[in-house]
Amino acid sequence: MKQPFNANCMHRSKAVLILGYVKLTRPLGSFLIGLAAFLGQVVALEGLPSLPLAVFPFLASFFITASSFAFNDYF
Repeated sequence: MKQPFNANCMHRSKAVLILGYVKLTRPLGSFLIGLAAFLGQVVALEGLPSLPLAVFPFLASFFITASSFAFNDYF
């Protein structure tokens, strides 16, 4: 017999999928690499960088590291 549609089941599967992506990218490790990029800017500039100059390298290093974690787990 066919099961009736259950919206909670679909919602739960999306949450599991998102949690899987979060685990795959290891956000703590990616955050630490982004922090290292920010600290490197602080040392090189001998002070705090402007907001765009701080955000874009942080995000770039964060996402490159996250993608390398995912690539490493896949292959």
